Amino acid sequence: MKHKEIPGLIELVESEGLVKAGKLVPEGTSIVEFGCYLGRSTQAILDGVNGGNKGIKFFVFDRFCIPSSDTFSQTLVRHVKGMNLIDKIYVDKEKMLHWEKVFEELIEPENNVELKWEKEELKRFRFHEIENISLLHIDAPKSYQEFKPIFYNHFPALVEGARVIFQDFFYHWSSTIIAVVEVMRKKNMIEIIEGRASSLEVYVSKKIKYEDILSVDLELEFSEILELLDSSLDYFNTNQEKIDRPEFFLPRIKMAKFIHAKSIGKDKVAHDILVELLKKKEFQFIINDFLESIEKDFDIEYHRR
Repeated sequence: MKHKEIPGLIELVESEGLVKAGKLVPEGTSIVEFGCYLGRSTQAILDGVNGGNKGIKFFVFDRFCIPSSDTFSQTLVRHVKGMNLIDKIYVDKEKMLHWEKVFEELIEPENNVELKWEKEELKRFRFHEIENISLLHIDAPKSYQEFKPIFYNHFPALVEGARVIFQDFFYHWSSTIIAVVEVMRKKNMIEIIEGRASSLEVYVSKKIKYEDILSVDLELEFSEILELLDSSLDYFNTNQEKIDRPEFFLPRIKMAKFIHAKSIGKDKVAHDILVELLKKKEFQFIINDFLESIEKDFDIEYHRR
């Protein structure tokens, strides 16, 4: 089954970007994906890799479950029903809705790819021994604290020239992910390739060592996140050709800055950002994000619970 036939949450431009990235994976290297849902992104990468270079290992990590009371469960059930696979999902005694059997049914690797998947919480993701990662797709973390286990465990295994794709980079809850990418860019650890809808693909410009990660960690600890968001905005304003639909996705970074300012009690900064969005007529592109933020009281941690 091709990736276009699998229900998912990523746009076609994003899945086609994953196909393109899959075609660039060198022989004998590894692919790692964090967060796959039903497998549209996984199969997109496989559509690029399948039938090509040999000896590729593909590791996929996902929780494969959500509380059955979660509003997203309705979307999940609708997607699964549309594939006539409703018998593949189940609810456990803790009322968690599971879908890993749907993923298994839909994904079709070929003989040149060794696919391994693991059902696990992000903070407990294993396979630490993975080496020679040439493609890393990150769709689970939306904050630096969530991203840290991946950063420390897997970035040292990235080969020089590897591609990393941050899903939901251009996202109103992703302020600290935007910040860490900006720190890595300024330290010449990565180069920005392009945005596709809300995702961002980067190129690993040098072999990343543990001391590099520690330096990034320390800079984030002692830097002002709002200043890093301003620096990221400056970069993308100057390089709008690297953004998909910049009139729509650039305001998302401003919205992330607005929410971060609100979350740390800098209401004057948040007010000024909102005024700027209104004056520049950008508010129309983030109104739904703004309404969601009001619903969650502009609380980043509440959103992630």
